[in-house]
Amino acid sequence: MRISMLLSYAGGFKEAVKEVQLLEKAGLDMVWVPEAYSFDAPSAMGYIASRTERVTIASGILPIYSRTPSLLAMTAAGIDCLFPHRVTQNRPTPIAIRDPLLFLM
Repeated sequence: MRISMLLSYAGGFKEAVKEVQLLEKAGLDMVWVPEAYSFDAPSAMGYIASRTERVTIASGILPIYSRTPSLLAMTAAGIDCLFPHRVTQNRPTPIAIRDPLLFLM
């Protein structure tokens, strides 16, 4: 079984990363990084990767209207090059594209 959490940085981003560091030591396997009202998710993912040792960092849903597919791929490749096998991106599956309601479940 793997343990994951959604990053909540309402109390401050650096404070949230300190919490991730503590939880990683306690056994956290994965943290999901949302793109909300302050930082873009890929920058936050890189920062978290630089401050942790083994936790997998996953993107929440990234807005594709501001990024082309090739830019998303380049971003993922860049982070993966710096932090091998620690970053994953959430992306729609063929089923989700055919039936968007299944993607939300």
